[in-house]
Amino acid sequence: MSLGTTISRLRAGRGLSQEELANALGVSRQSVSKWETDSSVPELDKLVRLSDMFGVSLDQLVRQEGSGPKAGQGGEAPSAAPGRPYKTAGIVLLCMGFVLFLLFSLLGAGILGGLICGSPALICGLICLTVRRRAGLWCGWVVYLLTDAYFRYAAGLNWRLIRVTLIYEPQWNYVRLAMAWAQFLGMILLVACTVFSFRKFRLELTGRKKTLFFCGWAVLICSSVVAALWLKETMMYAFFLTAWDDVRLALLTALLTAAFCAWRTKREKT
Repeated sequence: MSLGTTISRLRAGRGLSQEELANALGVSRQSVSKWETDSSVPELDKLVRLSDMFGVSLDQLVRQEGSGPKAGQGGEAPSAAPGRPYKTAGIVLLCMGFVLFLLFSLLGAGILGGLICGSPALICGLICLTVRRRAGLWCGWVVYLLTDAYFRYAAGLNWRLIRVTLIYEPQWNYVRLAMAWAQFLGMILLVACTVFSFRKFRLELTGRKKTLFFCGWAVLICSSVVAALWLKETMMYAFFLTAWDDVRLALLTALLTAAFCAWRTKREKT
């Protein structure tokens, strides 16, 4: 088995595309394609990083035969189907969502109520069936955003309530304050998990990328100031403000991820 075939098989076993592997190694997708077709050979430092990434020794990676990881060495077996657990979970979630939809619809909540109750499972099921990478992370975001929207419209509650924690009074119901803190901590956890999930991506903030990065922070800061001033004057546009909050949260997560990847890339070079 050639080196290129070994790299291709190990990459497929991890569920990585050529572009994702290239980003993790800091090379172009064309370079990975050339390695896998044996048109070129990776440099020594890239071979070392490949062996670490796939959980195999350097000897197993470069030799012609028996290059698969052995049991107990931390690698994944080539016969393993990384997408199968997600597909199974996707089918189960779709069935659960459909059952919840029928149950609540028949119990008097109506079609809309059934969709509200079954939508988290249905959407997460579709994600598990269609997304190959980080399906669990995206499902976490879907559940959080749908839960946040439900609490906003059904209970008039969101994480901003934590701002009055120090002056909160017993008659205001401490359960609401606890739910607000749970929403806030869940948001922080998801942002941290997203940044951690993309930690191996290499990013150099130069030229246009640097401009977009700082423009993104400027847009985020300005929109946050406008939202803070607007919220003091009116709550009539609740739907728009919810969508605005979600967009700003997505932008903040993307900017923090980009900043961490750029910092890590710069540190590796020094």
